[in-house]
Amino acid sequence: MKTKLFLFFSLLMGVISGVYALEVKLTPKDFELGTKEVNGVATTITHKNGVYTVNVKKTPKISNQTRGTVIKYKKDFFAGKGVWFRAEMRCENIGSDGSGDHIGGKIIARYTSNGATNFFTTNPPFKLTQTWREVAVFCPFAAKMDHSSVVIGIQQGWGTLQFRNPRYEVVNAEDPTFKVAKNFKCSYSDSLLDGKTYRGVMSPPWYKLTEQDIIDLQKWNVNLVRYQIVDGIKDYSNIKEYEAWIERSLKHLEKLLPTFEKCGIKVVIDMHRTPGANYGVNPNRKTKGAENARLFNNSQRFLIMEEPEYRQCFIRTWQKIAKRFYENPNIYGYDLCNEPQQKGVATYSYYQLQFDAAQAIREIDNITPIIVEGNYQASPAHFNMQPMPFNNIIYSIHMYIPDTYTHQATGTYPKRIHDYRDEGWSKAKLRQAMANVRKFQKQYNAKIYVGEFSAAIWALGAAQWLDDVMSIFEEYNFDYTYHAFREWEGWSLEHEGTPDNIRKSENNDRKTVVLKYFKKNQK
Repeated sequence: MKTKLFLFFSLLMGVISGVYALEVKLTPKDFELGTKEVNGVATTITHKNGVYTVNVKKTPKISNQTRGTVIKYKKDFFAGKGVWFRAEMRCENIGSDGSGDHIGGKIIARYTSNGATNFFTTNPPFKLTQTWREVAVFCPFAAKMDHSSVVIGIQQGWGTLQFRNPRYEVVNAEDPTFKVAKNFKCSYSDSLLDGKTYRGVMSPPWYKLTEQDIIDLQKWNVNLVRYQIVDGIKDYSNIKEYEAWIERSLKHLEKLLPTFEKCGIKVVIDMHRTPGANYGVNPNRKTKGAENARLFNNSQRFLIMEEPEYRQCFIRTWQKIAKRFYENPNIYGYDLCNEPQQKGVATYSYYQLQFDAAQAIREIDNITPIIVEGNYQASPAHFNMQPMPFNNIIYSIHMYIPDTYTHQATGTYPKRIHDYRDEGWSKAKLRQAMANVRKFQKQYNAKIYVGEFSAAIWALGAAQWLDDVMSIFEEYNFDYTYHAFREWEGWSLEHEGTPDNIRKSENNDRKTVVLKYFKKNQK
């Protein structure tokens, strides 16, 4: 592998030229070659004429590991960096006696930090293709890791995998506008330092939220609702249509505010869809920004990260909201953008966008809290933010760890129904997964808000998972909102069942746990 010195000078030249990325080609010296046993299964890795071949012997009841070649590097080589691993791959005679979408040829990167292991893998895996195909996986390595590895091979299966042109690319997704002093501490109004905890739920799409919903939430003893501005619009990329849609959502909120106030419930204004939304919502765009999104395999990248007119609309919209709700005591905070996802270089980084919006708001409203979210969809496992030099900034995470458990049988997540404890997870390990956030909170005296947390209603042990994470929120004095209330039934506390049979539920163990914590609220 290329030396650290070469990597440093290459990255330095990238910064000077305005390019925050470097691609490094890998050679046979960078891989483990030869024959070995991985959990009792013979695996052979060879190299000839630029093509690497992984052969995994057919083995009945094969266990769930990824068997192949490991990229060799020192433990801390990629620490704190976002890295793409790429190669062209093809497979032949891939078989398995297991089941699941995870089986097949892939690149898998993983690291352990604070006792929690994080996996990143190419999706979908390759099983039948004999045609060369480019594959890639992005891994945001933690700054401090107990262990990390990258494997190219076959997961829970056997057969032949070939790959060529392997390489990695280090990218700089962070773009702090300033560096804080060692003794920097966050500044908050007395009203935010009164020791009161806010516990509540995330609303359905704004136009579906009714006064009766709010009254029902009062019965749950909720004191906070994250007002979700999402859906009910045909084209997020039409700025005129977007601004009219925002206006309708704010008028609806104004009609509901007296009921919120009467019921003792504060409101988070959540811009769940930023102007233009993301490139996945706009698959036919032909802009440079769309090319960047495709380059980094990042359909979740916001248009506001690349295209000036959308960034301007983003700033302008928050200025309008600030003028409208200036120092309104019933507004808990302005949640600037939901789950930013920036892999690689962006014209306007996820941090810079929120910094600029916060600065614009503070020119109008110097009191109402501003909620900023971390990169990689606000995951606590990858929390690596710089604090901002404005008063009343609240830092938000979304707690879904481990994702393959909380999202099981939804979208591309595993269809098997399982318990998080079966994978070695525990309350202690969940606490470790939030260690970066806790460290940030203590170092800067920062207020933390968990904007979303949940587990699919059919996830085995979901009530215990909720009890575990909510007890940690309480221990750390985090405010929090459950995802979600009367939105998708798969997250609902008022439903139970399986993916194919969801039914209403007056009482269930998940609801019992959540309401137990809501009872702590003092109106």
